Amino acid sequence: MFSATCGYQTAKICLKTCVCVNITSHQQQLLLNIDETLEKQNEASSLEQNITKKKDGEKK
Repeated sequence: MFSATCGYQTAKICLKTCVCVNITSHQQQLLLNIDETLEKQNEASSLEQNITKKKDGEKK
């Protein structure tokens, strides 16, 4: 279970897992961290795409 208040680190985790997004008490804190979190998700997506490309290359 998450604590009643989302701390700075926890808010980022909440956003990724879509657990805290609908909890009003967390929304203000999430908005403060959303830009940074999206940047990290974009980085992760880029890594996943690179891995996928490598797998596709192996299939051929």
